[in-house]
Amino acid sequence: WFLDLGRKVAAEEHPIIAEHLGKYRKLVPALSLIFHLVALISGGVQIGSSITVEALRRALAWARYLESHSRRIYNMALDVHQDAVQALAAKLKSGELENGFTERDAYRKGWANLTEPEIVSAACRELEQAGWLRRMPQERAGGRPTVHYEINPAVTV
Repeated sequence: WFLDLGRKVAAEEHPIIAEHLGKYRKLVPALSLIFHLVALISGGVQIGSSITVEALRRALAWARYLESHSRRIYNMALDVHQDAVQALAAKLKSGELENGFTERDAYRKGWANLTEPEIVSAACRELEQAGWLRRMPQERAGGRPTVHYEINPAVTV
């Protein structure tokens, strides 16, 4: 199980899901201990006995159950981010955002899928990695510097 989990984590496409699954290295043994203690209290195992294979099987079943639910939840979040990337890309292609725009400029317009600062920020980072945008930090006398984005000219052609 442990080696299979390591391979699954290494092969996982999304880093956030890989990080979540990596926590199962501790979760499964902890659940095994809990199930063993429950069996001990209910008289199903003798005092002083090692954690049973049955306790481990139950822990693994719970881990599979939890993984299926966590994948659904993470995939919903990943879909939201992908929708935001596509929406921002469409706004860039149509020229609705100009060179020097900020993340705030994008989310204050209230466009669909681009209403939350964190989501717009993630979409900008992804489009920056894809070569659509380039960060241009601006110096400020006080407070945090505002990041402005330059749009790749090939995007609007």
